[in-house]
Amino acid sequence: MKDFLLKSLKEAFEEACQQGDLPTPQWPSSVQLDSPKQRNHGDFATNLAIVYANQITRGELKSRSVAEKIIPHLSTLLGKEFRMEIAGAGFINFFMDHSVWAKEVLQICREGKDYGLLDRGQGQKIQVEFVSANPTGPLHVGHARNAVVGDALARALKKSGYQVTRTFYINDVGVQMRALGLSLFREQQALVGQVPSVVEWEYKGEYVKELAKALQEETRNPIFGSAEELEELGRMGAERILKESIQPDLEEFRVHFEEWHSEKRLYEEKKIQEAIDRLIQSGHTYTQEGALWFRSTDFKDDKDRVLVRANGVPTYFASDVAYHLQKFEEGYDLYINIWGADHHGYPARIRGALQALGQEADRLKVVFIQLVRLVRGEQVVPMSKRQGDYVTLRDLIDEVGVDAVRFFLLLHHSDSALDFDIELAKKKTADNPVFYVQYAHARICSVFRKAQEEGIVWNPQEALMERLSLEEENQLVRKLAQFPERIELIAKTLEPHVLTYYLQELAVAFHRYYTEHRIVTEDVTLSQARLSLLRAIQVVLQNGLEVIGVVAPERM
Repeated sequence: MKDFLLKSLKEAFEEACQQGDLPTPQWPSSVQLDSPKQRNHGDFATNLAIVYANQITRGELKSRSVAEKIIPHLSTLLGKEFRMEIAGAGFINFFMDHSVWAKEVLQICREGKDYGLLDRGQGQKIQVEFVSANPTGPLHVGHARNAVVGDALARALKKSGYQVTRTFYINDVGVQMRALGLSLFREQQALVGQVPSVVEWEYKGEYVKELAKALQEETRNPIFGSAEELEELGRMGAERILKESIQPDLEEFRVHFEEWHSEKRLYEEKKIQEAIDRLIQSGHTYTQEGALWFRSTDFKDDKDRVLVRANGVPTYFASDVAYHLQKFEEGYDLYINIWGADHHGYPARIRGALQALGQEADRLKVVFIQLVRLVRGEQVVPMSKRQGDYVTLRDLIDEVGVDAVRFFLLLHHSDSALDFDIELAKKKTADNPVFYVQYAHARICSVFRKAQEEGIVWNPQEALMERLSLEEENQLVRKLAQFPERIELIAKTLEPHVLTYYLQELAVAFHRYYTEHRIVTEDVTLSQARLSLLRAIQVVLQNGLEVIGVVAPERM
């Protein structure tokens, strides 16, 4: 509906310009068409007249006067089913006849799985990089939140008309690899009867013991010696963790990646040194106390950053710059990184380096993920990978299921802290939001089965849609028509949690309507109209749940 109105608005505007009612045939870039929060302000409202008067005529035409010149052309195009009014400084409010909304129901039914597909992206290429967890242990719920936000965002962008590539960056070099290597080395020493070395920084847990034993059986001899050898042992362990734990757990979590990039490969292909050399050539580096610094304060960072330490070893920042430079040279139109809350200071320095290297740094967008606290009743569940005492993603999936984990982790804005109540996620009651939404879909399926048992087969051609005259029915249709808007909003704001809010709102409206009104009655045309409405709700629930990666069950 919104697309239809926007198209009509543009056509009316062009006609007004062609006929001399408006002076400049230039469509303003900041035009908005939205559903007003207050029902008495209409079904939709646009600021076209206001932004046109301000941006194009520089105030020579009053915005209300602009609206007065556009409305007659709109009335001719849209007909008597639409009424337009001027409000406030020059907003054009659209009031739509009930018959328009009734037709929207059948349109949703016809489009089915395609309802909500948009052309916003027009085929532009987007890379979404997310999770990218250090492969030093199984994924936990914090990684899971990153995974579901990134995956839901990728799904919504794809539905919005973008070409999307999901990418996982493997941190398989450096301190964390040596720490994992030391942890495995200690366990291997114990396996061969030696006294384990004392270290301050190690990974603990049953998975470390099992991994050390597997590598011991494979190599028949623990690796002794230098830091490089310990790092190689850690890398061997990380490769197993990635292939035997992280990747299968993500697939079970319905998260699939098209690309896996290794940090080690950046070193092997000398990409890091290449990026450092190019930054030196840019003139934005300097040497101080033997270290090479990037003058990131030239690009609004709060302080300069070290690229190469005094001992000649590149920093993580240097490898991050090299990695992002490689990404930007792959030719995507937009790059989205899903980062943990501890990375809030990173965008300025990374964008600064990209800008220094001649890249369009604004093509990098960052979504932040705040911490998740697991609770079981009133008890907080510990979350420490290094101590080996934490609930893994696999544990959580096994206990509450993929659907509940995904839905709960999308309940709130990703940049706000979240409490995940395990006991609530397991409940089969209306208190559990994912159960409540899924039950709405299952209940609709049950209605269609019951109707068929009574010899009533849904046939929209027999439906007199004007029979949907109740206010609850009108409100339901208006809510359904908001689905494409929510998909567009996700693409615009990169905030997929708005869809879980929307699905809950739709489920509440449906359950209330179902409780108060019979769907299948002796009145055939009314029954068909209401069945059509339920089919439209079913379509939107299916499509919405698919975007967030949750199943729409037929029975519960």
